[in-house]
Amino acid sequence: MPRGSKPGERRGGRQRATPNKRTVLRDRILAVASGNPTATFLEFVPILVGDQALPDDIRIAIARKVPAEKPSKTANARARKTKVAKAQVAGNKTYPKSHKGTATTFARLDLLLSIVRSEAVTEAGRRKAASELAEFFLPKSLGRKRIKFPADEFGFSVDPQLAKEFRDIRWEIACLAYIKK
Repeated sequence: MPRGSKPGERRGGRQRATPNKRTVLRDRILAVASGNPTATFLEFVPILVGDQALPDDIRIAIARKVPAEKPSKTANARARKTKVAKAQVAGNKTYPKSHKGTATTFARLDLLLSIVRSEAVTEAGRRKAASELAEFFLPKSLGRKRIKFPADEFGFSVDPQLAKEFRDIRWEIACLAYIKK
């Protein structure tokens, strides 16, 4: 009896014409960016997290990417406030440093957001910039990592843990012959 699906039959997975998560996020980025034309990236992210049109798992993934400032001592806080005030006087944007991103990353994301909002850019360009933003929130998974084990003198490589389990099973099977009933 043949196994598998019949020609034309679909089993599991997304239904036809159902967009994947990154496409849904890209479309919502385009919609939210056009509704908030003056928001910076750090103001834009909470708006996107609060968007009820996005599925919960995507909103949670976005919330994980929100930069959070680490608590610091009073002297460091005063020094930071002084630097922020000087930067604001100079007209520079300041971004909090976090373990998930740097100021350069947030500046790049601000530029992408400005491209998404721009009327002078073609629709294809806006979609491409929105896709880049969506990839920041939902990065591509590279698949399962393959661990390379050192080869022996004959060129074979075996996982040491798997080899130990195999040896123990063979030992148990060999011992079963000596068990008296």
